[in-house]
Amino acid sequence: MRVRVLALDLAVMVSSFAGLTLFSALLPWISRDVVITRSDVWLVSALYAAGVFVSYLVGCVPAIASSPRRVVAFSIASVSASMALSASATNAIQLALLRFVQGFASMTVPVFSAQLSRSFGKATPLALGILFSGTFVGGAIGYVASSLATFIGWRGVYAIFALATALCGALWLHEAPVERARRVISLREARDLWRDPFTLLWGSSFFAAMWILFTAATLGSSASPAYSKLFGAAIQASMAAWSVIGGALAYMASRRGGSIHGIGRVQQACLALAALGALAAMGARSPGEVILAAVMLGAVQGASPAFWSLPGVAYSSSEAELAGFVLGALSNSAALVGPMTSAALALAAGIRALWVTLATVSMLGVVATSLAMRITPPVLLHGHRVRGVRR
Repeated sequence: MRVRVLALDLAVMVSSFAGLTLFSALLPWISRDVVITRSDVWLVSALYAAGVFVSYLVGCVPAIASSPRRVVAFSIASVSASMALSASATNAIQLALLRFVQGFASMTVPVFSAQLSRSFGKATPLALGILFSGTFVGGAIGYVASSLATFIGWRGVYAIFALATALCGALWLHEAPVERARRVISLREARDLWRDPFTLLWGSSFFAAMWILFTAATLGSSASPAYSKLFGAAIQASMAAWSVIGGALAYMASRRGGSIHGIGRVQQACLALAALGALAAMGARSPGEVILAAVMLGAVQGASPAFWSLPGVAYSSSEAELAGFVLGALSNSAALVGPMTSAALALAAGIRALWVTLATVSMLGVVATSLAMRITPPVLLHGHRVRGVRR
């Protein structure tokens, strides 16, 4: 049963996140039919990031968060419909707006996090690591499948992925276990989650990781533009591997020192290694150094399974999904400021200053995690909420 749940969740992640790379991979074919400027490309990327953030805000509505199947259905319908409509888009603005909707793929993350927590218990970080690797597997599939555009056109590729996403979503809705109905959290309780010191600090700690995740993959080595593609490929592969490695480390650490502290230690280690990777990328001068820097910087993704284990262990069962959406909204607000700030900084002070900024942001995440680990989680043994009580 547990393996089936993970397999179904993974299928949805792979199919819905294939859209991550489709636009950039299909751009050479799209640009033959649609006039797309450099500013249009930036707008498409910015709107996708904004869509990710808005998807978490939408999930923060208690009536939505209390129905996991409704969330998954809405997410899949949004992603598949936006891909299908992209196949008939006639200008860059339409593609950009549809790209915004594709960001709603992230809505499934808090749902799957809570679901796997109930299924896997202490092994949740490992299960989440496998799940999040599907994000990068889906991205790789989207990139490779773009070559089909030579035979069926870019519109045909979008149509195929729209159908595949819809089928995976339908399979999940048909096969996933139906969970018992849960109490809908009141607006006052939802407001309290936003004010909770534990929630605020942990959300802020992962803000640093999301800043790097939304920025680093678009960067190349500061040594030579020739290494940019090498760096991009290496960091994507690194993040896929670190998803599983981080999940395994969080699982082992939580077994030894308690769930919250184990999660915190792994998150700190991943952020610290990412900071070193950013500094290494700043001085990379050879292909080997570029790959090493990418592997180190990709460690930031290892914090994801640790962080997303929190809703299942730190909140009551009735709050888990909503807490996940709140944590997601807090951390993914980095999507709104990270890429824009980084681009402006690189333009004003150069790429080296940007790498220093990423290293600094990463270390601030380490500090925020240290503070978060000192706050008692919102749930005790019997599910009573406690706020702001320091260990």
